[in-house]
Amino acid sequence: MTETLAALSALIRLLSCVDSLMNVKIRAVTKALSTIITFIGFFSCVDSLMNEKIRAMTK
Repeated sequence: MTETLAALSALIRLLSCVDSLMNVKIRAVTKALSTIITFIGFFSCVDSLMNEKIRAMTK
């Protein structure tokens, strides 16, 4: 009985560790996607502003 409880406890610790690692990976992927989306938005905004300035200069 004690061995079964020890094995169950070890399994719970292992699953907890795996869950923690998965959460870290998911957070890292989410942060990377957020950063990429932010950069795309930033460069799109800069591109739009530059196009407006170029149009204003050529008028």
